[in-house]
Amino acid sequence: MYHKSKGRINMILLSTMLSCIAFSPASSRIWKATPNAIAGDYANIQDNRVKGEAVVLRWIAPPTLPAEGSPVFKAVLERYVVILAFHGKFQSSGEASFDDIDTLEARDQSDKPLKFVSSDTLTPAAAGALTAMEAVIRQSLGAMGKAMKTFVFDAGAVRSCEKGGLSVLFAGETYTWETPFPGCTNAVTTDRLTPVAATAPAAPAAPKTIDSSFTVAADKTIQLAFLYSINPDCTSIGFATVRVVEQPKHGKITIENGTGFTSFPTSNPRAECNKRRSDGVTVIYQPEPGYTGTDSLDFDAVLASGTVNRRHYTIDVR
Repeated sequence: MYHKSKGRINMILLSTMLSCIAFSPASSRIWKATPNAIAGDYANIQDNRVKGEAVVLRWIAPPTLPAEGSPVFKAVLERYVVILAFHGKFQSSGEASFDDIDTLEARDQSDKPLKFVSSDTLTPAAAGALTAMEAVIRQSLGAMGKAMKTFVFDAGAVRSCEKGGLSVLFAGETYTWETPFPGCTNAVTTDRLTPVAATAPAAPAAPKTIDSSFTVAADKTIQLAFLYSINPDCTSIGFATVRVVEQPKHGKITIENGTGFTSFPTSNPRAECNKRRSDGVTVIYQPEPGYTGTDSLDFDAVLASGTVNRRHYTIDVR
């Protein structure tokens, strides 16, 4: 693992926070050397350069998940290589500036480039898992979290618990991880002879479809959904991502970030949040002028909590 320790910048807090984001409870330091904690430590690369410049990388690999971690997260992280990148400068006065990161290159152990995967080509399950992860990062790290950029690549021949490696070209330097990760409980150290296509993990399951029906008066609008992800203390985890699968044929939908009221059942510890406005995404339907009859639409909702579902709406316009 590549590591430099130059300059006066102290990255201990950032590294500690990175070691527990997304998949394990937040803590000030790792107390027990569990396999995922050991793997999480190895997943972090920090390069403290001169004059307060810092580069931080983290490979969100399957071994960093706790044993009881979500199988959806695990499936996503086996199918894709997910790299978090941060590049900034910290002044002795406490001021900080962050680079707007737009490129990062990843290569496998044979120096073959990994294929970059854009957000619009991810499966809904993968997009939901990554959205949840990014929400936790931003909430945990504040300004630094907002400056952190996520890059997703097709895993190709890279396996974190098999013999091989991963290299990342970023900010004028090449950073490397050798695999298998420390902490892998089922590491395979022999060379792979089977073609990657034959051993590639299965894609995450398709999202569950939720069917709903609404009635709306002609020339009037109606709110079809208010999508939210709320912590028990009523703070927002983050906004949902909505991808329209099928547009209405006789109207239009408007998708906006805003505020609204949640509808948790009384048995839910978040029920008290129903009494106040919360951040969320509204989906509003408006029929075309003068139209009466039936209309329909479909969209995928990827909540910041990681929940993913497809929603089908049938609308009776009268």
